[in-house]
Amino acid sequence: MAITRKELFKALGAIQDGPVLIDSYTEKAYTDEEIRRWKEEPYQTTSFHCSSYPGSEINCRCYGLYKLLNIPEDKPISAKGIGVMEAGKAVEEQIVERWYKSGILLGGYPEQIYVEDEDTWLTGKIDALLNLLPEYKYVLPVEIKTKKNNVIEYMRVGGQDYDEKHYNQLQSYIAWCRKNHETMGWDKLGLLPAQGGIIYYVSREDPRNTHEFYVNLDEDLIKKAEEQLKLWQEAFLNDELPPRPKEWRWTLEPCKWNPYKRYCKQDYKDGITKLSESAAVKFALEHDSSYNIEKVKERIKERWQQKQLTLF
Repeated sequence: MAITRKELFKALGAIQDGPVLIDSYTEKAYTDEEIRRWKEEPYQTTSFHCSSYPGSEINCRCYGLYKLLNIPEDKPISAKGIGVMEAGKAVEEQIVERWYKSGILLGGYPEQIYVEDEDTWLTGKIDALLNLLPEYKYVLPVEIKTKKNNVIEYMRVGGQDYDEKHYNQLQSYIAWCRKNHETMGWDKLGLLPAQGGIIYYVSREDPRNTHEFYVNLDEDLIKKAEEQLKLWQEAFLNDELPPRPKEWRWTLEPCKWNPYKRYCKQDYKDGITKLSESAAVKFALEHDSSYNIEKVKERIKERWQQKQLTLF
């Protein structure tokens, strides 16, 4: 049966009845909102974060310090990026809610157990802590991450391992759980201190397609990470930008994906040794004229000094 040119073009998706494709409106809505957030909702933190736990062999000299100084990233999150992040969060929430309703979740829902360590200025929120007695007698921290479906399939046949940064993040939770086991009252439940945890990878397309990695407590990594956090503390308090090793390459880790790389490169080129003189601080002022590094520093010092006073 013959069809018209218009019918052919419609079948091929080249033209359609009704208004123009609404996806262009969707893209604009996502993009406009992220630009608004980037411009109008300044990044504010007073701590280092578990998601950036510095347990790698080579740790960036500046990332944790720039984040602590509330330096905004140099551009807003893309429409695709925020879409993936929010889809991942939705998958995580539906899983944790069901763990809660089944009675195996330590803590409440939707509140997450908050990590705070005054010795290292480290904070974070644990995706889930599980009580699997009697099958498993230890507190079990779980970090949930989403991936594409084909990546999950590849993991299941041994083609891909866990991401190093996810491993490091989970180690920070294991360490905190061990340190606070009795304070949290988990011993009274008959549980023993955490000996490991699970990185639980879930498909965004099919949340019931998963792969998990159980990893043991890594005492050497935790020790190195805590030493690095202490070095960052000292650098922050002394207004120092740590020296960058000459053998590092900008195209390799830890510099490759650093969102502050262009400021770090400028500082390295200009021989900057003080945080307050960093190109990142200059950008923060250009981004938001109300940015004040001294006020940021004071707020951070006040938080942790108050914490110490509370403890003593």
